[in-house]
Amino acid sequence: MFIKVARHDQRGTANSSILISWDLGMGIGILVGGFMAEYISYEAAFWVAAAMQGTGAVLFLLVTRYFFQRRRLE
Repeated sequence: MFIKVARHDQRGTANSSILISWDLGMGIGILVGGFMAEYISYEAAFWVAAAMQGTGAVLFLLVTRYFFQRRRLE
């Protein structure tokens, strides 16, 4: 979806942006989860990850979906 809403001349930028964001999110998430598991507990790390996944799904459904539907290129 991220690449589809970009203009034809911006597809490369959109592709690199989504891949960099994905890599950063995974790397930061692993580091934060590791620190939480070590210093707090595995249970806390699990519940924080579950809450973030739920929050992301809700934000997508309430906010982002309308943005992509408005800008959808046919």
